[in-house]
Amino acid sequence: SCATCDGASANDCLSCADGSFLSNGECVSECGAGTFENAGSGTCDACDVSCEECDGAGSSNCTSCAQSMFLETGSCVNSCGSSFFSDSSTTCAPCDFSCATCDG
Repeated sequence: SCATCDGASANDCLSCADGSFLSNGECVSECGAGTFENAGSGTCDACDVSCEECDGAGSSNCTSCAQSMFLETGSCVNSCGSSFFSDSSTTCAPCDFSCATCDG
């Protein structure tokens, strides 16, 4: 429900009650795909363009990536770095600490 609004409909919210987030004029309990819950502003904010899903602002808070990209320590990359290997079609995992490079 709205804390403040500028009209009578459910999508006329300007701010939301505690525990909900403003998304396109509506108050929601969970932010949708491609957005994250910004507790400071009480809004659903868009993920960085490099992320498909995220848990915060910026390119280092990705939780999943667009097709053909790999998730490496929170960032979406075109290919895994030298001290990482692709452990799935979408994720880079770190090599064992004793290795400079690896392939699995």
